[in-house]
Amino acid sequence: MMVARYLETNVRAAVEETLELDVARGLWSKKRLNRQEDQDPELSFKDKLTEDDTGVLTINSNTIPGKISYRIVDQRHSLVLTPLALNNNFNIKLKSIKINLPDGIRSNCLTINQFITQQDEHSIVIDLISDAGMVITILLKLSDFTINNNNNHSQLNSSNYHEWCKISNPYSFDIRIPHFLHSFSYDQSIVLLKDGGIIGLQKNPGKLEEITTIIFNDNSYFENLGNFFKPWSQSNQIKLKDSNLSPKTAIDALNFNDYLITITINKKLRIWSISKQSLILEKDLIDLISSNQKITTNKPFLDPSPTKLLDLLTINIDGVEQTYLSIFLPFGSGFFKIFQLDASSSSSGQSIDVKDLGTNFEYEATLPDSTTIWLVADFKLIKSNSIDSLDLWVLWKSNTSSIIQNLKIQQNLTFKIQWFEVSNSTQDLTKLSDSETWSEFYLRKIFESDIYSNDIISTALKIYQQHFTTTSTALEEDSLLDDLSIREKVVKTIGQNIIIDKNYDDNIKKQWSRFDTLCKEFQKQSNEHLKFHIDLDSNLIFLINRLDFSLIRKTSNSELLSQNKHLKISSIDKFDDIENHLKFLNIISNFKKSISSDVLDNVKNSLIRLINNTDTNSNIFDNLSKIYLETLNDKFNPNNLSNLVEELSSFDDIFKIIKELLSLQDGQEQQFITKGKLTKFGTSIVLNSLKDIVKINQEILFDLLILLLVLEIYKKDELELILSKILPKFKSYQILEKSLYINFNEFTNKLELDESSILENGLISKIIDLKFPTGFLINEVNLNDFINGQLIPFLNSSEFIYSISIYLISNNYSSLVYTHFLQFFDSSPIFKWLKAITFLKTNQTLKAEKIFLQNSQTITKYILKDSEKELLKSLEDFTVLFKSSLTKYYFNLAIIFLHDLKFQSALKFINLSIADNFNSEFDSEHLEEKYFVLFNIANDLSNFEISARALDNLKNPQRKKEAFETFIYGLYKNGETRVLNYFDFTSDYKLIDSILLTKAQSFPNDLKKSLFFYQTLYAFRLKYKSYRGALESLYEFIYKFQSFIEIDESVKLTIAELYSTILNLLITLPKDEQWLIYQINSNEQNVINYKELKEEQLKLTNSFSKELKLRYLS
Repeated sequence: MMVARYLETNVRAAVEETLELDVARGLWSKKRLNRQEDQDPELSFKDKLTEDDTGVLTINSNTIPGKISYRIVDQRHSLVLTPLALNNNFNIKLKSIKINLPDGIRSNCLTINQFITQQDEHSIVIDLISDAGMVITILLKLSDFTINNNNNHSQLNSSNYHEWCKISNPYSFDIRIPHFLHSFSYDQSIVLLKDGGIIGLQKNPGKLEEITTIIFNDNSYFENLGNFFKPWSQSNQIKLKDSNLSPKTAIDALNFNDYLITITINKKLRIWSISKQSLILEKDLIDLISSNQKITTNKPFLDPSPTKLLDLLTINIDGVEQTYLSIFLPFGSGFFKIFQLDASSSSSGQSIDVKDLGTNFEYEATLPDSTTIWLVADFKLIKSNSIDSLDLWVLWKSNTSSIIQNLKIQQNLTFKIQWFEVSNSTQDLTKLSDSETWSEFYLRKIFESDIYSNDIISTALKIYQQHFTTTSTALEEDSLLDDLSIREKVVKTIGQNIIIDKNYDDNIKKQWSRFDTLCKEFQKQSNEHLKFHIDLDSNLIFLINRLDFSLIRKTSNSELLSQNKHLKISSIDKFDDIENHLKFLNIISNFKKSISSDVLDNVKNSLIRLINNTDTNSNIFDNLSKIYLETLNDKFNPNNLSNLVEELSSFDDIFKIIKELLSLQDGQEQQFITKGKLTKFGTSIVLNSLKDIVKINQEILFDLLILLLVLEIYKKDELELILSKILPKFKSYQILEKSLYINFNEFTNKLELDESSILENGLISKIIDLKFPTGFLINEVNLNDFINGQLIPFLNSSEFIYSISIYLISNNYSSLVYTHFLQFFDSSPIFKWLKAITFLKTNQTLKAEKIFLQNSQTITKYILKDSEKELLKSLEDFTVLFKSSLTKYYFNLAIIFLHDLKFQSALKFINLSIADNFNSEFDSEHLEEKYFVLFNIANDLSNFEISARALDNLKNPQRKKEAFETFIYGLYKNGETRVLNYFDFTSDYKLIDSILLTKAQSFPNDLKKSLFFYQTLYAFRLKYKSYRGALESLYEFIYKFQSFIEIDESVKLTIAELYSTILNLLITLPKDEQWLIYQINSNEQNVINYKELKEEQLKLTNSFSKELKLRYLS
């Protein structure tokens, strides 16, 4: 069996939006126009899957985007171009372009190339041949893939398609049928015909849409034509399903300098001169294999379908370029043969030599089994990071199944070669706890685990409705459900017709399982591998899948051991002396497999409770014994335990092995990694790789914990040391697992509750972006270094859960902290502080109050480190509680609780803070600021008692004036101006009087508002025994609003009543003091006495109507 040195991880190459363009819509068939209507959901889903002829164009310049992936979809009628970037330091936003064509793209007849226009614009040219034999040329600038926020958008649109897309008919491809299209350069494509002929399509460099055909010198066409006129002649015919094919038909091609290299159906390697359009070399493939290899092939011809058989690699060795030609020879189990190409020029012309490098460069394929038919779908020869070594990557396929292999070729004296295998990452989920229902589990798996896309879920839903509901289209036809989210539709559909009885759990599980199986099937179709993409900039290996990409990355050390634990080997790559580690892991893993999943779930839940136990007095050994008795005792076969003990006895020191396994998970912090802002694609690579690595780490930890639970270990000190390393890691990974299920909407940044989650938009992405805002430059080396050297240590630190809690609290998601993460808080000051804040923000006021009171000494004495200050800065309103006196602590808590409308708690804390030494705790400036803040918060919350208390302590005249104006306006707004007379404002009498008078005078045209403030001023002056002043405030209103008397009789009545109030109070004064002063204008005053006031009142009442007079007298 092969060593698994690499791991495959699914990743998502996301862009923000897609520009959809139609070409020559007037030429579309009616069938094409109506194809989407009432289409079968499964066919509709398959339309979105990529056809086999796909790839990635690498732009040979320092541009953004630097790569463009191209995919053919929609039954070969559409082309999707997606810009790819792992890093983007300039924050340039990119978009995909989908081009809908009037005709289908002929299989294997699409090429894409780069060029620079005469205007020095980096561009791409796409050539394709349609089913009808038309040549379609599409010209796009790289800037067309960018999203410009300055409204200078791309000029591409469907109405001007003739400017960027040209349709031509340079040759009769309906007669001579193309087999596949090969790109020689941006201005020349080569058509390899089914009849074995070759035609060049030469474009005008200035006008790429102008195409000239060039016929290569070959008699294939005439041979086929002869067969047509002489059907009885068999000399040049072959028995193939397609009668258009010839023995000379090429099935793969590539170009080197001026040469076109092809392999034909009749097993020939042919090399053509492109400039001369002539054949210059032909070799039999069988002759290329060394004589000592046994070849078994009974077939006279190769499979006629275009197939990957050739690959070219040019590398620089000591300043000299060397080019290697790799050929897959499909004989027997298959051979890979590497040749060196040498091209030379002389006076007699150019020549090319295919140099055989000998048997050291000839490798027989190693297939996983001999019963399955495996075909090479793709292979790539690349330069390895190691000196003098090459990597050969091979993608084998059998229907939709695939295997990826890697051949290490070391070019030293021994020519050591070794085949490696690529393992698949698995995402098997289990219930988080016994309390999690089947509906909750499957909703978490389907919507929150970033396993299935919305397209997969919606397609599965439609098919489920057709086959597993009593009325197949009930939900679709119910107009009441049109506005439901996809999540709500799934829940309602699954629960349809299920009766709540004793069998409910089994029935609901069965239905969810059916739905999940459908999703799995579409996911399997989406993940089918098509081709390799070797990113030469980063040395990362990608697989192009039907729907997205997979990353092939080197395993972490833990993954390496876990993936190969069944093997009996002493070393892997540079990892030596691992035989015992592999054997040990295999033994404990097999033992765990002998225990039922339900029992293991119970053990896991008990361990989670153990790691979250903050009781410092509890004994770890007693707790482990209790877990064993409650979850494992009598739950497995004793013989399995006996076998386990016997197998482990072969090791000298299992504690040493356990420590070494744990050290692999510690990670070694990297001092320097090149920075680079991650794109969504880059983030997907990092997060999915991290997810896979942690999954294996978690699995190994759980295996070890099961072992420690079932074994009776006498070395308690060793056991305690091991547990002190395992349990914190186990806890960190549980926290990460919880965080992976919290996701946000890509566009609103609100919590995603409706659709399938995307890991790049999840909580973990936000936290990592905050921790590492500059990111890192993604490449093969940096990826593992960053994850193992920076991310893993971060996960294993308290900073990780601090960051999660702070982010969620700061963004008003404290309920998620309470639900998912509060259980992981320990008894440290910051965790106590965070716990209290969480309770406060989730309206558990008494709990928050209790924690703040119980931990006042702990919190106030704790001094935040600089790193902690930076981390907690988004909660700076709460960080003032650290390193504080108790007086300031309670005072700040009062402000905090007031801000959250928790009045009773605020009053409790303000009373605790206002002690004899309160004022001595603050310097005057700081004290002033605190009282001003307290006033503003209390006034905003209409807590006028605390507002008044704070006002009394403001000393700054201007600030005090502004505060009283705000206070009085707050009273007015809440209809509480009577509160002015509840407090003693003797020292501020003049200020308040002035504010009220100014307010009363500020409404010259609003009688009601003005009267309200004059009456308030009257009451205020009365309280402070300024009787004459009180009366003058009422008379000032009468004098100002005399003009309103003739307009409104109700005003007459109001003024008459004010006269009565004035006269009744004025008569109580001594006779010589029965007078008032009033303001005529800004410069002149006058005096009016009691008699004159009485006359004015009488004059007014005499003008009353009979009805008004009755109202006045009543």
